[in-house]
Amino acid sequence: EARLLDKTEVLRPGYTRLSLPYFASKDEVQYIANAVCAIADHGWRLLPAYRLDSKTGEWRHKSRIRSFPGRQWLSHHPWLKKLQGNGDGAVDSESPSASRVEPTVAAGPAARAAALERQLQDGLRLLENCLEGPMETGLAVFEGGTEAESLRWFMLPSDAATLLTSERARRGRDCNSLP
Repeated sequence: EARLLDKTEVLRPGYTRLSLPYFASKDEVQYIANAVCAIADHGWRLLPAYRLDSKTGEWRHKSRIRSFPGRQWLSHHPWLKKLQGNGDGAVDSESPSASRVEPTVAAGPAARAAALERQLQDGLRLLENCLEGPMETGLAVFEGGTEAESLRWFMLPSDAATLLTSERARRGRDCNSLP
């Protein structure tokens, strides 16, 4: 209770609700479920790229430590406009963005399911390849003393870096092993 009164925000568990539209196809729902499972299983590998502000409970990517980007909305991103096409669900072949839209979007459900599967596999490869390249193992600062440390329920970036470093050593001996 003292930690909550001290407003040690990072110790407060968070919850996320995921809502799917009723018109989502079975393939899209399966893709989203598989992506959530992939992040649950492998997301820890990304932790060394993030820093924790234990006062606010915010995690920031190392490229955003000192910059404060404005709020962004999905509807402002060009990739979504490409997928929306002319607004009736079909990609308008006359629109300038039609040539940039991946052909599988308009090719039908089977091609779209294959594209989603490829994208999921690409994402899994990215998560698995967190073992590659230089890794920052900077010290994670967790403020709040030993009492707060005993209440910490999550892994710190330095913990993940240690695990990844040991995995690199194991992988060097056996190139076919992944956790």
